[in-house]
Amino acid sequence: MNTNTRRPTWLTLLALAACDTGGGGDGASAEDAGSADAGEVDARVSLECIDEDYPGEDWLAEPEPPVVSAEWTDSRTLVVTISSGAELGPYYFGLVENAGSADGWDGEDCIDGVLDDHDFCHMVPADGVLTLTSVHPDEGGTIEELQEDVTTLMNAARAPGLTYVLIRATEDANCWTWGHDPQFYIDELGCNTYE
Repeated sequence: MNTNTRRPTWLTLLALAACDTGGGGDGASAEDAGSADAGEVDARVSLECIDEDYPGEDWLAEPEPPVVSAEWTDSRTLVVTISSGAELGPYYFGLVENAGSADGWDGEDCIDGVLDDHDFCHMVPADGVLTLTSVHPDEGGTIEELQEDVTTLMNAARAPGLTYVLIRATEDANCWTWGHDPQFYIDELGCNTYE
């Protein structure tokens, strides 16, 4: 994400073009903008004129967290839905069972799960909906059927012990966690929590 707080030259020029300085005002003309350094233009342009068209520094602010849910629709189907903010992705989705304990599944935790040599992290499609089908033995599956972005070893019966994470797959790598033990992802990745 761009964290530069200086007004981009193209935005300054757009604002100047929209301003009616008439040559006799305090601001610079649009013609001056083409020949001056962007910093000089900023200093000469009337702030009242710019403020009318310039969105301010809010456009640089961190986007709102996505609105996400992870719902077991039956014993073997997990549907992850990003209902707001999917366009700010892409996103990875992970889950861990009994976070931090020796007897839980961590092969889909998006960190470095090593149980049975699995280390999966599921990509949420651009439409914001990821559907994972359980291959847990209780559902008639096997660990050999585990496939990134398609299946999960977990099932609805294990949901009370699951902690979830959503990671923005961009340079800022922001992440949000919820479920059984959010502290696991707070400690490991510095994630924010969902209430």
